[in-house]
Amino acid sequence: MAKVKTTIYLDDAEYRRLKRIAERERTSAAELIRAAVSAFLARRQPATVPAWVGMLESESTLAAHDEDELLEGFGES
Repeated sequence: MAKVKTTIYLDDAEYRRLKRIAERERTSAAELIRAAVSAFLARRQPATVPAWVGMLESESTLAAHDEDELLEGFGES
């Protein structure tokens, strides 16, 4: 996947903490930032609606509140 270069500004304390964590985890500060951004975006992703929602068409005027009419005779032999 192609990467896009961007610039962020951290205060000195944030940068030092990030570098210490990166050293401890044997990775780069950039990789930690990418992981943090990915986690943030995953939490912000809107709930998806199943693809089939809205695909059905019907001429019926029956609505969900008409369940008695829809179930009339159901289960009877």
